[in-house]
Amino acid sequence: MTSPVWVAPREIRDIVNRCCRVRRLDAGVSADIGSRVMADHVAGGSGLTQFVDALRRDELDVHFVIEAGPMRPIDAAANPYRDGIEVSSEIWTELHSSSAAFLVSAELLDSFED
Repeated sequence: MTSPVWVAPREIRDIVNRCCRVRRLDAGVSADIGSRVMADHVAGGSGLTQFVDALRRDELDVHFVIEAGPMRPIDAAANPYRDGIEVSSEIWTELHSSSAAFLVSAELLDSFED
């Protein structure tokens, strides 16, 4: 098993949003999915894993729904918005790979002329 990484919840929202945009989902739909996946992961759900599974199966679309399932225990004293939240490094690496096509380098943008 791979070691976990600690990320800010907004990073989960942002990377899920970018993965959706790479799959050509509308910006509003992408933002909504990102927010729902982030909230579910913070609450101890499996939404992030379900999202990655949908990416792997190439089944991500506007109808993506997080299915209810077992929740992992959450430390009541924890503050993921201040301290970060644990994510599998394997999942995090896969999300970064999937979202890479969305990222545009400054060099590319600078190459365009008005």
